[in-house]
Amino acid sequence: MSGATITVTNSQELSLAVSQLSSGNGGTILVENSSEIYELSRFQAGPDYGEILITAADPEDPPTFTQVKLVASKNMTFSGLNFDGTQTNATSRKDLEILGSDNITVENSVFKSTAEGYYDGTDPKVDAGGNVGHVRDSSGFTFSGNTVSNY
Repeated sequence: MSGATITVTNSQELSLAVSQLSSGNGGTILVENSSEIYELSRFQAGPDYGEILITAADPEDPPTFTQVKLVASKNMTFSGLNFDGTQTNATSRKDLEILGSDNITVENSVFKSTAEGYYDGTDPKVDAGGNVGHVRDSSGFTFSGNTVSNY
């Protein structure tokens, strides 16, 4: 991994760090577990050469994300993070949305939502879970070593 290391404490800093590292040879973004619940939505992010690694500043206390959406992006890895589908509108949003992107990796992370059974829309006792993810028109997408529950 080449490039700088940047530590962030909120979604705005995260977005700015992605922009900064996208214009060079990549680097590492260490995400603090603050009171912030993170969200990242980017168009044409990622360096042409190198990679951006987005990971927990403290692996024992990872930050929580509600959504990561990448469009026409490349060369990014998300590792060791929490994704909480209970924080989003389960019927319309995805915790992870990758569209028209290349070489995106999501690894060693935890995805959780609120489903308590099969949801067909007719049983009021069953909660619908969120949507863990959607990948379309992308290549080199890797989803590995993750734990997914209650979707």
